[in-house]
Amino acid sequence: MGEKIRGEDFPKDEVKPSEKEDSFEKKERGFFIKTGLSVRNALKMHKEAGLWSWDKELDRSWKNVSEHCLVETARAEVFADKLGFPEDLKKDLTVAAALHDFFKREEMKDLTASGMTWDAVAKTENRGHEFLSEKGFSDRVLKIVGSISFDPSKTKELLEKEVFSQEDLASLVMVYIDFYTQGSEWTKPSEIGEDGKRSNALDWRMDNAKIRYKDLSDASREYFNGESVFEVNRKTYHLVERIITEILNQKNNGNIIPEDLPYSIDQEIKAKIEAQP
Repeated sequence: MGEKIRGEDFPKDEVKPSEKEDSFEKKERGFFIKTGLSVRNALKMHKEAGLWSWDKELDRSWKNVSEHCLVETARAEVFADKLGFPEDLKKDLTVAAALHDFFKREEMKDLTASGMTWDAVAKTENRGHEFLSEKGFSDRVLKIVGSISFDPSKTKELLEKEVFSQEDLASLVMVYIDFYTQGSEWTKPSEIGEDGKRSNALDWRMDNAKIRYKDLSDASREYFNGESVFEVNRKTYHLVERIITEILNQKNNGNIIPEDLPYSIDQEIKAKIEAQP
């Protein structure tokens, strides 16, 4: 879904589109260039944190993290429009989406050295937050970025409110997007399994995370009465999904089922891409 970031201050390894590249891919490329430029200051943090330089130690590039963040930025913009956020809150939400994984390279370096423990994950999350605070990003952007955490306690606390402010909804949208976004791929429609239960991008992301971060999954069980953090997050963010879908359906006279919300958001992004000249 997301293309490599382009632009004056972006990586210089651009490859011109093939003449055989179809029109949608060309429009998609242009769309994400514009998306990147709209959050340019946030993406400068990616460059500063080393996402655009080659990691000699691991012999890999981290540019895929920037692509992932741009995908979440595009999704955040659609949610903001559909929820009727004012322009200043919409801007803060999209900036937060662009920033949310800017510290990924440093986080993974720390966790590789210390091990994927519950305390180590919390420590690396705090380091990234402190870095952004020093760079002068607003308290609201920091709050929205800070809503993303392996630990679901912040979200559970937010869900206890009887009434959600628009800023509360922005935080719920941000954490929800992050917990269903897998890399920079388009989401698929929900599916009904052999057990008769419907699953979607959120379920598939949690399944992958449980395998990828097995040590963290196992270590977290002592904090959640024997359940892994990914099992708890699956239930928590499906609840967030139902709440957001209900609000969107009421506001837009829609009939989306909660499990198809990620897919419906991507369909709107595709429509925006297709509508470009």
